[in-house]
Amino acid sequence: MYSGKHSRARGPLVLGHEFSGYVEELDRKSTFSIGDRVVIEPTLNCGCCEDCTSW
Repeated sequence: MYSGKHSRARGPLVLGHEFSGYVEELDRKSTFSIGDRVVIEPTLNCGCCEDCTSW
């Protein structure tokens, strides 16, 4: 899906619930450091943005 070659990979698309990455930028309030490895907790949401409210 990441490369757009999967039959269900049609935009706009929010990728699945299992992904990770590295911190590349920070704001002043962050408790992370550049280069930290991070993962996403898929059961948490803001409940306010378009992605959260479109369900």
